[in-house]
Amino acid sequence: MNDQLFSKRYLAELTCVLENLNLKVWSKILQELERVFYENATIFLIGNGGSASTASHIANDLMLGAAREGGRGFKAISLCDNAAVTMAIANDTNYDQIFSRQLKVLARHGDALLSISGSGNSPNLIKAVRTANELDMITIGFLGMDGGKLLKMCGTSIVVPSDDYGLIETVHVALDHLLVDYFKQLQKSHENIDHVPGTGLSVAQRAWIAETA
Repeated sequence: MNDQLFSKRYLAELTCVLENLNLKVWSKILQELERVFYENATIFLIGNGGSASTASHIANDLMLGAAREGGRGFKAISLCDNAAVTMAIANDTNYDQIFSRQLKVLARHGDALLSISGSGNSPNLIKAVRTANELDMITIGFLGMDGGKLLKMCGTSIVVPSDDYGLIETVHVALDHLLVDYFKQLQKSHENIDHVPGTGLSVAQRAWIAETA
């Protein structure tokens, strides 16, 4: 096998997938996350397998990487990370409830849930999104393939147009890093804004600027 040709084809396919992302949907996701950030709400993240590690990665980046120097990042929690809680729920009830049970305890109206899935059909994610909707949370999906069942359940979802799990997961991580850079620049752009009505900022945004100035 020609390793360079293989690599070139893989990277070409990755580039094609990236170029075909729906940026209108992505813009809506950014707007929803701005609201979460400025209202100091919590974003919870969930996923299975590789997507579970992506959930932890994104939680880390939103909490720490997105913070400007001396400021704050998101209140971000990966529900994949507490092994004792996860195993207790799976053992006492069933695996399908490992995320929904945690949300019922930790989440509140106005918080957000980011569900990360290649297929969009994982039963435990479906239950979690259903619970999040009942709690009137913001629900966002990082999905792949045709979006699966989660596409219609989440308020907003970006779908990676590929059937290859590796490519889907790669793009999900790329979107994480895009988020981090976006919020760094967003906070920087607000440093010199006049803090008075008429700036185009919400009350929550003006309060955050005054708090961190």
